Amino acid sequence: MVVKYADKFDAFGETLHELFAGNVSFNVPPLFRGQPVPAAPEFCFNLLSSFSQLYPDLQSLFGSGHPLVKLPAADFIALAKNGSLHTAETIRQPSNYGPYDAWKGVILKNASEEELADLYEQREFSS
Repeated sequence: MVVKYADKFDAFGETLHELFAGNVSFNVPPLFRGQPVPAAPEFCFNLLSSFSQLYPDLQSLFGSGHPLVKLPAADFIALAKNGSLHTAETIRQPSNYGPYDAWKGVILKNASEEELADLYEQREFSS
């Protein structure tokens, strides 16, 4: 159960990373069988928010208030609109959104400099 949550939280962190980089396309709802489904940030947020009901054995974890489990509402569209490309300096600055800062914190604490570069060196759309 905890591993499932961690996996979904990592997907949410990756999604937030794209939003804070200004990637507005992450807010576009994809189509599934011709019907729009929630965009990645909304989908991840809703899924993670439902874990305490899906897995009642984890109530003590979800009641802890830790940033990995405390998910305040956010305006995902505004996050992307106000976002900008990450740099080696900005990746280390707080975003003021606890879940994203917690996700980054784990990476910043454990990654090598080469791995950290993956957080700010844009490889997509480069020529």
